[in-house]
Amino acid sequence: MNKTIRGITMAWLGAALLFISSGVQAKEEPRELIERLFDEAVDALMDNRDAIADDRRVAFDLIDEILSPHVEYELMARLILGRHARGASEESIQRFAEAFRENAIRTYSRTLSDHVDEVVRAVDGNGQVMEIVRVTDPDSRNRLQVQTRFLIDDPAVPVVYEMILDEDDDAWRIYNISLENFNFVINYRNEYGSVADRHGLDGLIERLEDRNKRAWSN
Repeated sequence: MNKTIRGITMAWLGAALLFISSGVQAKEEPRELIERLFDEAVDALMDNRDAIADDRRVAFDLIDEILSPHVEYELMARLILGRHARGASEESIQRFAEAFRENAIRTYSRTLSDHVDEVVRAVDGNGQVMEIVRVTDPDSRNRLQVQTRFLIDDPAVPVVYEMILDEDDDAWRIYNISLENFNFVINYRNEYGSVADRHGLDGLIERLEDRNKRAWSN
């Protein structure tokens, strides 16, 4: 598994398991939150390694159940769609967000399932897996960055979680992840934008939904 794919997979798994505890509160500083919960991420990976390797659904369900409540998928969807989101109905945005969520989590859960032993060896061989470099101050839109380094490679891989405060329930949610030359939102904007240019937003959504239906039948 190449370094970038492994880094992306670990970043997503880390994001999912950072919030494994039900006691997450926005009043807890992001730095303290991540430091406190990342150890649980490693433990959960170790505890589920055999089940993840045997069944991709286990990896999918694990990431989806824990991650999805803590990702701002609608904002992520609008950022990915860019100009294609302008004038789109709320129903279309929601359909795209749901189809995108399933496709993205399935992609990285499949990578994790196929390479879980390699990821575990990388984690197990490092006394410290992640360190926080910096947490930026929230901007006027209540957005901040948690800048980290994953220490599973030499040199370490910088991973940045972009988060927004949901004022309705006073919770921080992830809306983008970037590492090295890979930016999650920009990558999918480039991939899906060309499809939407050719087939329109509805055509893009239909293709994603069809891909999701066919994926589990293979």
